[in-house]
Amino acid sequence: MAFKRVLIANRGEIALRILRTLRDLGIEAAIIHGREDRLSLPVRLADVAMEIVRTNPLDSYLDIEAVVQAAKDLSAMRSIPATASWPKTPPSSTGWKKRASPSLDRQRKSSPSS
Repeated sequence: MAFKRVLIANRGEIALRILRTLRDLGIEAAIIHGREDRLSLPVRLADVAMEIVRTNPLDSYLDIEAVVQAAKDLSAMRSIPATASWPKTPPSSTGWKKRASPSLDRQRKSSPSS
């Protein structure tokens, strides 16, 4: 089963490249953003956008709990986390997996491409 929407938790050029690739693949792009990025090109081009307000603008993209909740709220079946939140060591990579919703887990298990 193919997925229809991916959440982008990045900003600037990285977000734009991801968005363009998703468009080429026929996949909807959902994006989270901080207040400072609300008028950015990736946010304007995304199919859906959700603002996550934090005091520090970068925290909007690095708050794993908020990103996972946004993915659920926006019905995104996959997410691309901010590159700064990528684990530096393999054991910490389970943080993203532990927070995935049960519906995402069910789809991963039933999808032959995962």
